[in-house]
Amino acid sequence: MTRPDPARSVAVLIGTATHRAPELPPLAAVGNNLTELARVLSGPAVGLVTADGIAELLDAASPQEAATALLDRAEEAEDLLLVYFAGHGLLDENGDLHLALHGTDPRPERLGITALPFAMVNRAIRESPARTRVLILDCCFSGLAVAAMSSAEAESLVADSTRVEGTYTLTATAGNALALAPPGEYYTAFTGELIRLLRDTAATEDLTLAGAYRHLAAVLPAHGHPRPQQRNTNGAGDLVLRPGEPEAPAPEDAPVPAVIAAPEPPPDELRRPRNPLHPLHFRRQALRWLWCVLPLVAIWVLWAGLTMGEQSPRLWAAELVVLVVLFLAALGFMLRTGETDVATRFFWGVLGFGAVAFYVAPIVVPPFALLLISAVAWFYAVGGLARAYRRQVLRRFVIRLDRHGLRVTEGRDEYYLPWHRLERVWTERNRLCVSFRPGYPAIDEITYSSRLGGYVLADLRMFTVPADRIDLALAHFAGPAFRRAGR
Repeated sequence: MTRPDPARSVAVLIGTATHRAPELPPLAAVGNNLTELARVLSGPAVGLVTADGIAELLDAASPQEAATALLDRAEEAEDLLLVYFAGHGLLDENGDLHLALHGTDPRPERLGITALPFAMVNRAIRESPARTRVLILDCCFSGLAVAAMSSAEAESLVADSTRVEGTYTLTATAGNALALAPPGEYYTAFTGELIRLLRDTAATEDLTLAGAYRHLAAVLPAHGHPRPQQRNTNGAGDLVLRPGEPEAPAPEDAPVPAVIAAPEPPPDELRRPRNPLHPLHFRRQALRWLWCVLPLVAIWVLWAGLTMGEQSPRLWAAELVVLVVLFLAALGFMLRTGETDVATRFFWGVLGFGAVAFYVAPIVVPPFALLLISAVAWFYAVGGLARAYRRQVLRRFVIRLDRHGLRVTEGRDEYYLPWHRLERVWTERNRLCVSFRPGYPAIDEITYSSRLGGYVLADLRMFTVPADRIDLALAHFAGPAFRRAGR
């Protein structure tokens, strides 16, 4: 039995869940396949590859995009190369197999330029320097000529078409989309059973590719699904997918082991306290309100100095210091876009630049006008802070995590972000940030921060869960999508 080196191995996971062509039914479960399969393959129980060694390509727009990603990553593999595809399989006029992508035109004469030819997949795998090569296909042939064949004929055709020299090939073919992904199922039938076998099945012996095939070939037909096919042309059937953990018997005279508490599971819910007097809120909100009180003192100093007539050197120095502080504070707050609310920036802008104009050119900005403008700006800022206080303290805010994505609830609004739609999830500067894959629709409730390079979901300081525990939860649930800042 062989066990690959994860650091020298690569897994390329390709799937197509949506199509522009109405003739190709959508396969929503495919996106879930890729997310969970990536998590399982890089997880501690299986550990075939590292998180950096996994390439996920969901709903590729063109054959060039898919082929380039496959060729580039296949060249990096030195020990194991695993290529996986889930989606529609299509046959052209010559009977050659093509893998459907998001922009594929299903007409046989258009497949060569709009779908990914299997010949390209074959070439990428054969030319890879990897010592062991594995191909897994989870295909549906809905509405095509192959659908008119018998099940045995279709399976034989696909098995022959997907033969790659020196490669272990595991194929699962379905005659239509319902057979591939039954209604209500989160994964496709074949990949879902493979994921459950790798993730949930306890075993004391090593699980090999051949052993996985025997399990799938017995379980899937028993549930009314097509029997998968395998071709083992490189002796890779003894590749260990998941090492067993045999339990060693304890000696009779061994001392009774001490009871060790089980590790605390990662949190699956982040909830903001709604108590206004909670220490988390008190520290943050008190600082904000302090920034609104200090300018009142500054205005009083400027007003006293500029309306007293003859000024003493000390008063003049105090006015100059206050003026410089006001101006720098105004400039700093106005430049912190995305970090400071609009009301605060407006207040400091009016106060700082108005004070400079008042001090340098009192004829242009008379004292009474400065006081009036500053008062209006101050009340506007206070109103903005009050609204922010209601939104950030009194309003319910909860983030729930699971294996499939995260659900954000803010007041009466709620939105869901599946992991397979996120390019990256990370924490930086006490912020929980995400970036979306191309083509994902924008969500109005999320603010984009150019400083952080992503959309900010939450301020981590508002939760009672420590930041390191939040990182642990994200790494556990998001899998390869989670990256710490700087990676």
